Formats: sequence, C-alpha cells, structure tokens
Amino acid sequence: MSLIEVGGMPDADKGVYQNIATREHIDYQVRKKQMGINELGFYGGRPYVDARLSRFTGESDIDWNGGVRDGDGTKITGRKEQSYVTNHLERISSKINQYVFSVEPEREGVNEDFENKTSSDGMSINSFMQEISSQVTVNKWCWIGIDTPESNQNMGQLSIAQKEALMIRPYWKMYTALQIPDWHIDPNGDLQWLITEGSEYIASDPLKQAQVLKVRRLWTKEGITKIIFDPKDLAKVKWVEKIDLPMGEIPFVLVNKISPFPYAFDNLESINRTLMDLSSVNRANYFKMCFPQLYLPSSVLDSVMNAYGINADSATKKLMGWNYPILVGPDDQVPGYIMPDANAIGVMREEIDSLKEELFENVGLLLRKSTKQAESAEAKQWDNIDLQAVMKQRAVILEEAEIKAVALSKKIDSGFSDYKPEYNKQFTVSNFESDVETTIKGKTVGAVGVKEVVKEVVEE
Repeated sequence: MSLIEVGGMPDADKGVYQNIATREHIDYQVRKKQMGINELGFYGGRPYVDARLSRFTGESDIDWNGGVRDGDGTKITGRKEQSYVTNHLERISSKINQYVFSVEPEREGVNEDFENKTSSDGMSINSFMQEISSQVTVNKWCWIGIDTPESNQNMGQLSIAQKEALMIRPYWKMYTALQIPDWHIDPNGDLQWLITEGSEYIASDPLKQAQVLKVRRLWTKEGITKIIFDPKDLAKVKWVEKIDLPMGEIPFVLVNKISPFPYAFDNLESINRTLMDLSSVNRANYFKMCFPQLYLPSSVLDSVMNAYGINADSATKKLMGWNYPILVGPDDQVPGYIMPDANAIGVMREEIDSLKEELFENVGLLLRKSTKQAESAEAKQWDNIDLQAVMKQRAVILEEAEIKAVALSKKIDSGFSDYKPEYNKQFTVSNFESDVETTIKGKTVGAVGVKEVVKEVVEE
C-alpha cells in the first residue's frame, strides 16, 4: 500500500495518528532518560564523553572547550576534547556473557541455515543471544522481534522448497527497551499491541539527496500501521501507510521483566562517570605540571626591554623561550613556576583506584542473587554457590526467551523447523572474582573479596 499524506486527512484521523506517534508507556517514561544514559555508557566512546563528562564550577571556557590563542592563532585543545572513557561497563557485560556462554547451548533439531544466520544481517544464534543478554544487563529488559521479508505475505501459498529457495523465513531482530515506547499486555500475559520506533535511511536513488526518516510502527493482530514523521519537524506526522496483514499474533517476545524502578546498572554507570571525571581532571593536572605557568619579578621584564630596546610583547617571548639570560636584582623575588604539588596529584590517583575498588564491589552486587532472608550487605563475602545460582538464572531467562521466540516463529511460518534450546546451568565460577577484578582494574589486588553485589540484573 502506498503512503498517504496526513495533510489531506480529516482532523479526527490526524489526531489518531498523532496520538500513536507520541504516546509512551508509563514505565517507559520513568526509565527512558536513564536507559539512554546506560546505553551510552555501554557503548562508550565520544558520545558518552560528550553526554556525561562534568564541567566543574569555575572552570574557564578556554580550559573546557579550548579555543584559538591570540596573536599566533594556535588552536588550544580543551579538557572536554582531551577526555576519554575506559569502557568498564561493556567489559563487565562481556565477562558475564563469557561465563553464561562458556558452554554453548544445545539446540537439537535447529535448522543449520537459521542457526548460522538468525538475523537478517547475518548474526548467528549464539551471537544474537549474547546481544540479548547484554541488553538485559544494561537495561533489564528488551524484545525479540520476528521479522520476515515482505513477500512473506503470500507465504501460505508457497511450498517449503520455494521458501527455502527464496530464503523466505522468519528472521529475529533485537529491539532495545528504548526502541519500543509503548505496548499493552493483558491480565493473562498476552501481548495485544505494540509500538516500535526507529529510523530509516533512504538512499536508493544516487541522484537524489539521502534522507533519514523517523518512523513508528503500530503492530496489532490485524496488521501494521507505519507512521513517518516530517523530516523538517520530527514532532509532526507526515505520511501513513497501513499494511493489512492478519497475523493472529504480535510478532514480539518480551525478554525478562519490565519495571519502572531504578536498576542496578544505574549505579555502575554513576561510578563509571565519576571515574571518567576524575581521570579527565587528573590528566589535565598532569598537563599543567608539564607546562606550568612561569612567574617573574616585574623588574626582569623592564630589564629585557631596556637592554634590547624592544617592546613588552617581544620581551615576553624572549623570556618564555629562555633564549636570553634573566637578570635578578638583590631585592627581586626569585623566578619560579606555579604548578600543582606532585603529592596532590598522587591523591587524585589514589581516589581513582578507590573508585575502581568500589566499581568492583558493585559488580559483585550486580551478580548476587537476591533472597528473602535478611543479610548483611557489608559483612557477607562472595559466595560461589550463590553466584552459580545467579548465572543459572540468567541462562534460564535467555532459554525461556528463545523457546518463546521459536514457538512464535513456528506460528508465523508453519515451515519453520522448531527446536528446544537447552542452556548450560552448571558453572565453574571459582575464578570469577579475580576475572572481574582484572577486567575492571587491569591488575590483581589480592585477597579483596567481592561482597554483596548489585542485585537483580542477572536474575530478574
């Protein structure tokens, strides 16, 4: 069906589509900002630095943003551009996945082509489920969408051999918590409708300017409504396309539980941000130690100007270059440098190491199974048996999600080769403490036990 421009529609219809284009679930609204921050922290790089690096009170614009030096036009790089982030958060997630997938899941009866190319972009089933696991670590929940080629609308009229020849079969796609802003699950736990949000890059015609369009889709059991926003006003709906495709099921599987409450990964991101802030300031202080500010008695400048018959600007350049002797009178102050004390710089390094210790402890909390029994979060040491239970729970979450995705794929395409995945639930975690410690700190600290650690992320 072709796109319909909203401008010519009755006002009532415009209102309906504008409502679909802007609505958000209450739990999504509460968590939206923090989930965006968590994802930035997980991916790291310049976007995270730009979004989370702190500018401190009294920091000048030239120190923060940089600029151009008067006179010679030299570009000065500010602290913001100099800063970097060590991607502890992604490394923590990868370490969890390393343990959960230390033994590959069993998938008896799985189609080899599907196993090797689960997603339309060629991702294998294990790689796909590891991405799912990472999203659970970062934002607690995500979704698996079951996508099929557009020609799949006539799938029921094709034989299995024709489908295989045309590669017409279900493909799985991971949707982050931020990509699905609204949904409705009835009291029986059945998904009734769902809205996805994303963008489409339109560049099929090399003679036309490429466009990036903001798009929302409303998925119901009767079909799909595609809403395209105005490229010049992203708050305004421009076109609508309705695809009547009775599916009987909403082709999405929820992974883990949705909750509006703060999540343990939020704490890790806060510590990670502080680490980035202090590392940035520490680096700036070292720069100032390497290039300290020279101070001289005022008589020195006068002496150079008189001795060489030059103005103050030329005299300053000569003095700063140390190409000429500095004449100091009996009553003059001895020249020197304004610079941070070396011991003060060392205190900053100690604080950074202390924060790494704290991040390490919180990773422990991240991986500790919550119980109904009262426990001392400060006193209890790392428990390998408990950690095994937590890793097992993450495996159960992934296994249940994959089972549901297989069943839904079978409903969408009767020719889909269904199978039952079985995840490993027996873990050797005796070295997990030292592994995580090494991952975060880059060194072994010895007998530092991981205490009660960030609850809920792995098991809920």
